[in-house]
Amino acid sequence: PDLRDAVAPDGGDITAAYVATAMLILALVAAGYTVSSVLRMRGEETSGRLEALLATGLARVRWAGETIAFSRATTAVVLRTGGVGRGVASAVGVDDTGLIGDAVSGAAAYVPAAFVVAAVTVALVGWAPGAVGWAWAVVAGCFTVGYLGQVLAFPDWLRDLSPYTHVPRVGVETVDAMALVTLTALAAIGT
Repeated sequence: PDLRDAVAPDGGDITAAYVATAMLILALVAAGYTVSSVLRMRGEETSGRLEALLATGLARVRWAGETIAFSRATTAVVLRTGGVGRGVASAVGVDDTGLIGDAVSGAAAYVPAAFVVAAVTVALVGWAPGAVGWAWAVVAGCFTVGYLGQVLAFPDWLRDLSPYTHVPRVGVETVDAMALVTLTALAAIGT
């Protein structure tokens, strides 16, 4: 009963709630990948390898744009692949193939939130390169608020700071496309 209250506090389907919670954890782990791949830009600068690339005529804006695009694309692949894996494992475990679609859709729904984390990291690299370590604090904060916020009864204003709390739990909640569009727009503006 305690697990049901933690995973499905509204009394809904515990299996769908479990898959949705697993997708949140996957998305938060993928945020770590996102931050590390964006921070690669800073590593290239501090190691001196970027100077050799820029000496070939490569524009800094093009290099940064390609690095950010690669980070975003691979983050989406990581989330989708994880969604497929979680969906297949859940479907086999309870003999319900419908969970595959929920898991893949749930993982895809977190892509805009991951892009917001990438945008914050890009902003730190560009505006405060000495403070890029704070990008990891953003991931830790999103994890704490997203995963433990409801259990620890964090206030709504604090939970709303994480982009992950604005993503609907596919299979449990109605998908609000406007929230995903808004997150995508914030990510684009932030980048």
